[in-house]
Amino acid sequence: MSASALPATEPLAPATDTAVLRRVLGHVPTSVCVVTATTPQGPVGVTVGSFTSVSLEPPLVVFYCGRQSASAEGIIRSGRFCVNVLAEDQQQVCAAFASQTADRFAVGDWEAGDHAGPRLGGAVAWIECDVEDDFAAGDHTAVVGRVRCLAAAGRRREPLIFHRGRLARLDRARCRLATTTDATSHNRRHDHTQETTMSIILDRPNTTDAARELRADLVERAAQLLPLLSAHAEQADRERDVPVDNVAGLTKSGLLSILRPARFGGLQTDIRTSLEVSREVARACGSTAWVTTLLNVCDWYVGQFPAQAQEEVWGGGTADLDTHVAGVLAPTGTARPVEGGFVVSGRWSPASGSAHASWALLGVSRPDAEGTQDATAIVLVPMAELTIEDTWFVTGMRGTSSNTLHADAVFVPTHRFHSAPDAIEGRYATPYDGEALYRAAYVPVSALVLAGPQLGLAQAALDLVVEKAMRRPLTYTYYASQAEAPTTQLAVARAASLVDSAQLHAYRAAAEIDEAAESGVYPDYDTRARMRMDTGVAITEAREAIRILCSVHGAASFGESNPLQRIWRDSEAASRHALVSPEVSTEVYGKALLGVRGTVTDLV
Repeated sequence: MSASALPATEPLAPATDTAVLRRVLGHVPTSVCVVTATTPQGPVGVTVGSFTSVSLEPPLVVFYCGRQSASAEGIIRSGRFCVNVLAEDQQQVCAAFASQTADRFAVGDWEAGDHAGPRLGGAVAWIECDVEDDFAAGDHTAVVGRVRCLAAAGRRREPLIFHRGRLARLDRARCRLATTTDATSHNRRHDHTQETTMSIILDRPNTTDAARELRADLVERAAQLLPLLSAHAEQADRERDVPVDNVAGLTKSGLLSILRPARFGGLQTDIRTSLEVSREVARACGSTAWVTTLLNVCDWYVGQFPAQAQEEVWGGGTADLDTHVAGVLAPTGTARPVEGGFVVSGRWSPASGSAHASWALLGVSRPDAEGTQDATAIVLVPMAELTIEDTWFVTGMRGTSSNTLHADAVFVPTHRFHSAPDAIEGRYATPYDGEALYRAAYVPVSALVLAGPQLGLAQAALDLVVEKAMRRPLTYTYYASQAEAPTTQLAVARAASLVDSAQLHAYRAAAEIDEAAESGVYPDYDTRARMRMDTGVAITEAREAIRILCSVHGAASFGESNPLQRIWRDSEAASRHALVSPEVSTEVYGKALLGVRGTVTDLV
């Protein structure tokens, strides 16, 4: 290739420009490690971004740290150290060991190493070494270690990466697309390969690469928030509300506008993306995931209203991402017709996320219109015209602030009134009929999105139990760890299979919903019945997986400090939402298969 054929680039800059040096070298991705050692004063550790092997025979590695690092000095004096290669979900650990003030060893589990240590729980790999040499390397100290023993995590996990000035994970979308064939041909079965197959095969047939890349980016944004959401999960549960910082982080990341029309600054993605984002958020906090799901789907409902209503909510075209909508669709209020609109009164619960909403969608009935398409409807009302009664005292999904809304003779103009029967049959009031997202099937979407948090809760439980099983003894047996026991292995396999199956059913339903919307075809009754069945199966199997995993983990699952007890409570509560009742869904689907339709519920 001639020089003129090379891709255009910026002019070469002298290496004396430290800003340029830092920026250009930042294009080299590196794994993130914490180097630990035991000193007479106690354990020490420091985060390093420069670690590599330098020789296989003899086995030598090297890491670099700042010349002024007191922790590095302690490591060198101790004569031995352990390199802990951090996993992609250990950003909090990375931050703690890079901090000057944090109680570094309080952020997670750790144990003494076989030769050096401590070893940090949840890492990708551990390399225990003797200090072979140390020397100055510019403004850093190079510490060479002779490897004495090492191990990788029993379950394959991806490493935390530092790239271009920030922490990152491997790009799942690109990795999936590059390795799907290889993974299938070699029958590899680990969590990321599983996501590969589901993401590509169970996506709607005509999904573009750009749409998949956006979805992967949004899931990555959610993953970047996991340390924040996880740190606030107990607070959300205790205070019965999602912390403001969580909502602000989700809003800033665009994760509360994924089903909002692009005309108003939204991302206008698809139902599969909504599922995956909710799933990822739920890995850290079920309540936050539930509120994320409900605020997003309420944006989708508003996108079906007349243009004037949409403009009133989102500011006539301005991208006000802080405007959120909550809602209760059950028609527990009434609407009395008056000139220009309706007078609405009633009470509605549970209104998840209402503490963070500016508008509310409320289900109403019209006694004067019984037997017509307007007998029940959804109306849009500013939260400022409603009152909130604090009624959410529950054991699961406590942090969703799903309180009761009250309206006392509130006027609602006609353009903020949408017939519920029309919506159920796909007759939406929006004039923007070219926007495929807002043609999606009403009840299937309303039910399916509620599976997203369940998928994430089940995955979080599986990850936690598998990680702990490697180090947790099986009490009153000869097994040194739970992982060695066939009973644990069989139960974990069963739980993992249920988690897989839950995702398969949910993603199939999402693919059918998104494809029908894109094609402009409203699914028939039998197809919608199967979608509802898929939702019920997904939620049931996710819940059952969590139950199995709690039993595997043992009585410790229900300790107040153990996230498993909150995961279990959240799953048990959310899985009983009336719209996703597995029993009703099964009856609807079974009757549809036998040619009996419309005898159970209108919500199909």
